[in-house]
Amino acid sequence: MLPAVASSLMRRGPLMLPQPRHAEKGFVLPLAIGTSLVLLLGSASVHSLALHSHLRARSSWQDQERQDQLRSAAMAFLGQTNTPAQRCLMEWPLAQWPSQAAHCGANDASKLNQGQAGSHRWELLDWQPSAQGAELQLRLGGSESVSSLSLSRAPDGFQLRDGLQAVQP
Repeated sequence: MLPAVASSLMRRGPLMLPQPRHAEKGFVLPLAIGTSLVLLLGSASVHSLALHSHLRARSSWQDQERQDQLRSAAMAFLGQTNTPAQRCLMEWPLAQWPSQAAHCGANDASKLNQGQAGSHRWELLDWQPSAQGAELQLRLGGSESVSSLSLSRAPDGFQLRDGLQAVQP
């Protein structure tokens, strides 16, 4: 019986295995392109986040530098008020300085209207003293914005308080 099975298999021909399907051809290239696109978009968003962070840090640094320049200008202004005549003027609002100059013995009240702090010029826009302190408005040279600083009274005149408010021109 075994020789009969062998002879019948030999008549049929060699045993053929099913051929693999070729429908999956070319799936690697679209997969690689898709992966590359995802990586490209991911790196672009990381780059934009880094750029945004850099711009925000730069803006913060510029704001701090501007505040420092304004505080220096305010200190330079206060440094110019070292004579008794100028200290007398500091008790009056800026609008009354011309009329009070003779009373205070100040020759030229306009000397307090501008000055220089380091490499920056400043201009006095307003001075409003009160019983507790004063409000000082300055403009740095080349700037359109007005900044207001609060000062408190000290035994020897006025001193800066913390804080800076930007006032629109």
